[in-house]
Amino acid sequence: MTAFKAWLRGTRSFGNGPVAIGFSSKDRPELTGRAVAGVDQYGVDLYWFDGSVSAAGKNLPRSIRFSKATLKEIQYDIGGGADAVIRHALRHMLDLGYDYVGLLENDILLERGWLRALSKAVAAARRDGLRVGAATARTIESRVLFCRPGYAVLWNIGAAMVVFSREGAEAVLAEYYPTESQAVGAFWREHGFAIDAWELWMDKRTRNLGVDWWYGPALFRSGLTAIGCVPARGRNIDHDVAQDFHTAYVGKARVADPVDGNKFALYRRGLSEQPSHLIHS
Repeated sequence: MTAFKAWLRGTRSFGNGPVAIGFSSKDRPELTGRAVAGVDQYGVDLYWFDGSVSAAGKNLPRSIRFSKATLKEIQYDIGGGADAVIRHALRHMLDLGYDYVGLLENDILLERGWLRALSKAVAAARRDGLRVGAATARTIESRVLFCRPGYAVLWNIGAAMVVFSREGAEAVLAEYYPTESQAVGAFWREHGFAIDAWELWMDKRTRNLGVDWWYGPALFRSGLTAIGCVPARGRNIDHDVAQDFHTAYVGKARVADPVDGNKFALYRRGLSEQPSHLIHS
C-alpha cells in the first residue's frame, strides 16, 4: 500500500515509478471536460489517447490546464477500435516503467475522494490475503461476486474506469482477445459462481463481447483479484445503468453477509488452485 499512500499525498514518484492514467476520448468535449477533472484531483501522470474527428474534440486536450495531474503525452488517431486503443495504452505505459496503470473513458464522472476510497478498498482486500490486480471506483451491483468489509470482489471490472497493478495489466494483456457471454459464464460456473446478470446475456443464449469482459477470468487465472470500492465513487455520465443494464451502482447499504463469507471461502479455494499460486497464505 506504500504506493497508493504516496499517490494520495499527491506525489508522482514512489515505489519503482510513478502512476499513469490512460485517458481515452472521442469528441463530446462537454463530457470529456467533466471526466478529466476527476483525474486532476491527484498528482498522476496523464496519457491522453484521442480519437476525435471534430476540431473541438481535437483541440480540447491542449486547452485544459491541470492543477495536480501532469499531462505527459497526447496521441491522436490510434485506430483499430476501442480494444486496440486500450491495449496500446496499457502496453505503452508499462513500457515506460509504470507500476500502476489506469484506464479512464471520457464519459465517467469520478467523485471527490475516489482514490482515497480505492486505496482503502485495496488495503482491505490485502488484509484478507488477496493480491489485487485491478481496482475500480465504478462498482456496479450486477458485477459483484460477493462483498467483504470495505470492498467488493468483481467478476467483471470493465475498462471504463480501472487501475491495474503491473501484474494485473500483464495478466489481461496475456489473454487479450474478444470473448462471448457463454465462455464468461462457463468460466465462473466452473469455479462455483452462477452469473445471471442481464448485461452479460441480454436475453440471448450467447453474444459476442469485447476484450474487457475477460479481464476478470484473466486476473483470476493469474491468482489476482478484481475489486471495487463500496460504495461506488465513479459513474457513467451519459448512461442510466438501471435502464440500460438493469442494475445499479453499489451503494452504502451494500455490506457483507454470511452468504458472502461462504462465497469468499469458495473464491479463495479457486484462487489457490490456479497454476500461479499467487494467493497469500
